[in-house]
Amino acid sequence: MLDNENLVLVGQKCVLVPYMKRHVDHYNKWMQSPELLEMTASEPLTIEEEYEMQESWRVDENKCTFIILARETPEQEITPENALVQSMVGDVNLFFNDHDDPHSAEIEIMIAESSYRRKGMGLEALRMMMTYAYQSLGTKRITAKISTENKSSIQLFLTQLGFVQISYSQIFEEVTLERVLTVSGSSSTFASTLSEENGAAEEATKAVAGLVGDLTLQSDRDHPSSSSRNASDVDKTETEESGRKNGISVVFSSAKTNDGDEEEEGDWIQEPATTALFETLELNDSDLDHPRE
Repeated sequence: MLDNENLVLVGQKCVLVPYMKRHVDHYNKWMQSPELLEMTASEPLTIEEEYEMQESWRVDENKCTFIILARETPEQEITPENALVQSMVGDVNLFFNDHDDPHSAEIEIMIAESSYRRKGMGLEALRMMMTYAYQSLGTKRITAKISTENKSSIQLFLTQLGFVQISYSQIFEEVTLERVLTVSGSSSTFASTLSEENGAAEEATKAVAGLVGDLTLQSDRDHPSSSSRNASDVDKTETEESGRKNGISVVFSSAKTNDGDEEEEGDWIQEPATTALFETLELNDSDLDHPRE
């Protein structure tokens, strides 16, 4: 997607940068791993094929991809000059494949480096991507398709990201989870319906548990998806407080729409932990694969 080709999102634990030619060699090495190929239901690509895919994704308006880089410490200064030299960890993606709803996207994430799993980095990257999707891409609904074998990832999306289950496929052995994004007010904080959301998450957890068993079991595998390239990280670290500088007020609502226009809203209370704190930088033209004219 060209919208993010020069954009850097700087969080507390990670830095999101566009997928560029400089990342292809490392990414291709990741995708030779039998573990990651199994996680993502992918076939290994040659390096030439990987470069072709990177370029096709760069210009595809239905795909938004960020490479996840590690931030050494929250105090480390990230600038356009050093943003691209941080360690590669994985990637996070949005796929706009719902032709009936252009404001809906499927989200996926892969933490490829095992040493960076279980550290809250995937959780923060997901929150950053959801916030960016709403603020910059006009996304109103986020879905995630997760294998029923990946109980920890299901629990992560239900309890820490406020998703609710909307369907279950016995054939593909996966659940589809959803989160609806709506606006509330004009302050620079984020809000969510804890009472409604927690209740919805509890009911969804029970529903999924009835299909796939105890959701507290450990797993770090995710589902094959429409992209056939990514998997979900299943961070289970504690939730960090966050909010977006100079942002708009967003409600990440678990409510469904009645007719596609009006949202069912409950009693909203402030809960900044449902989104991620990040700053936005632009890369220098000299660092871009295709410098702007």
